[in-house]
Amino acid sequence: MRYEVPQHWVRREWRGSYKGQKQIWFLLRLTGRDSDVSLRASGHPEFDAWRWNEYWVEMESVIEFKRDVYRLALNELARYLLPARAAGRHGANRRVSDRI
Repeated sequence: MRYEVPQHWVRREWRGSYKGQKQIWFLLRLTGRDSDVSLRASGHPEFDAWRWNEYWVEMESVIEFKRDVYRLALNELARYLLPARAAGRHGANRRVSDRI
């Protein structure tokens, strides 16, 4: 899924060569503890923080130009949660990591 970044968000030195980003979304289950997640596992980490969110992220918390991608991705992945709901689990309690 792709989105375009508005010009005023693009660094001056990148203008003309940077237009947006392609994202690949995955639905994963964490089988360890939160403390097992390390964003510093590489020499150049892409993210500096993370947090748990409810699966259906409030779109107001997502920057405007990424909202359509979030909606598409969450709707696409939701179909994989439906069997879990039928088995008696509550999909509303599932969480998704939203990287900052």
